[in-house]
Amino acid sequence: MEPSIAPWRAIDATEPLPPPDTEPRGRPWLAIAALLVAVALGAGALLIATRPAPGVGVDGGTAITDAGAAVRGDLGNAAPAPSSRELVVEVSGAVAQPGVYRLPPGSRVGDAIDAAGGYGPRVDVRAAGRTLNLAAPLKDGEKVQVPDRDDPMTPSVATAGASAGTGRLVDINHATAEELDALPGVGPATAAKIIGARPYASIDDLTAKKAVGAATFAKIRDLVTAGG
Repeated sequence: MEPSIAPWRAIDATEPLPPPDTEPRGRPWLAIAALLVAVALGAGALLIATRPAPGVGVDGGTAITDAGAAVRGDLGNAAPAPSSRELVVEVSGAVAQPGVYRLPPGSRVGDAIDAAGGYGPRVDVRAAGRTLNLAAPLKDGEKVQVPDRDDPMTPSVATAGASAGTGRLVDINHATAEELDALPGVGPATAAKIIGARPYASIDDLTAKKAVGAATFAKIRDLVTAGG
C-alpha cells in the first residue's frame, strides 16, 4: 500500500508543530470589568479617608466646624456660643394681665409690660415713670412691679402734698386757690376752674367736669382727694 492512500500518515519529525493556542478561553471582558470596578472602589475609599472635615472658611483664620464652634488660629480656642435661654419673669401690679411670662433673650422691661397686656386702668403713671425704666434689660427670674393708685402712699407723695401747704392730700372740695395753685401743673386759672366746678364726688370728676385736662390730672391725682 502506498503511503499516500493510507488512512493514517506518519508525522515527520522534521515537520513543524502547529503553534499553541494562546487565545483566552471564556469571556475575558468580564475579568477586565471586575478589575476596573475593584480599582474604582479602592480609589473612592482612599479619597473619603483622606478628605478633610467639612467646614466654612472665614477670612482671618476663623472657621465654623460641624459642631458650630468658631475657631481662630487652632481648634483649642473655641469661642462660646451666645446664650439662647428664654427669660422667665413675673409682671404684677397695675397691668391688664398680671402673671409669669416667658420672653425671648434680650427683652426689656417694656416688653414684659406689653406681654402682660400693658398698663391697667388703675396704673399710677407718675409713680411708674419715676420707678420703672422701660428700656432696662430683663434678667431671668426678675419681677416687674407696676405701681397702682391703690398702693399705700409713698413718702415722696406725702412730701409733695406737704409742699402744697397742707401736710396731707389736697381736698379739691375745700382747698383754697393758693393750695390748689401749689399743685404741679395747676396755675391760678386752673385753680379757679377747680373751685368753680365744685362739688366733686370723686377726683375723677376733675376731668369729667373739665376742670383740668388729662395731662394735669395725671400729675395731681395722687396728691388730691375729694372730701365730703
